[in-house]
Amino acid sequence: MLATSDPKLFFMQHPPPLILDEIQYVPEIFPYIKRDVDEHRGEKGRFILSGSQSFSLMQGVTETLAGRTGILTLLSMSEMAREIGIAVNTVKTWFSILEASFQIVLLKPYYENLGKRLVKIPKLYFLDPAIPAYLAGLRETEHAIRGPMGGALFENAVFAELYRTFVHHGEQPRLFFWRTAAGHEVDFILDLGHTLVPIEVKLTATPKPAMAKSLEKFSSLFERVGQLYLISIIVRTHFSFSPVRATT
Repeated sequence: MLATSDPKLFFMQHPPPLILDEIQYVPEIFPYIKRDVDEHRGEKGRFILSGSQSFSLMQGVTETLAGRTGILTLLSMSEMAREIGIAVNTVKTWFSILEASFQIVLLKPYYENLGKRLVKIPKLYFLDPAIPAYLAGLRETEHAIRGPMGGALFENAVFAELYRTFVHHGEQPRLFFWRTAAGHEVDFILDLGHTLVPIEVKLTATPKPAMAKSLEKFSSLFERVGQLYLISIIVRTHFSFSPVRATT
């Protein structure tokens, strides 16, 4: 296989943006991905890495690509069932119980007749963001924020606040995410009926215009898009809501 025998030639023939599945079987290419990401720090989504063996995949990511990746909790019940060794219906039952007891939410993708170009697998979020941190063995805020799960935990915390805002106003949460097979992604889409509000979440104290590229892409594809927001972190648990542009 070219990816293992000659990774440099492989990436010459298949330049980014690139989706690499079952990445745990070709750890030889991690250093090449690391080098490319370091040379293009301002560009998000040059590589989308996925695999059916979560532990092997995450081990490679945390050891070689620490600080260079964002972790997406895209839920595939079939893959989870296969990895654990149980029936898919059993997994579905477990998740139904967790949803019914308000432990988790399976966030659905937003789409308007754009067909198969969109990723339609739901994303999993905890309504109490402390739960995934506890399950991961993280006991201090500093460790949670600076570790490989920092971005995912921060995103989960923002989701929980957005979800509770709808609930506290007596409304059904109209929250979605948007992600295309080409790698464009917006963390959250608020559907307010007459207006769509796209929100991108970044674990950074220095938000930059390049971080809003996916927001602008979403705005160019859909109508009734209002304010675009980039949510970053200022000091520890303080959020910064940065409007990208004013509504016209």
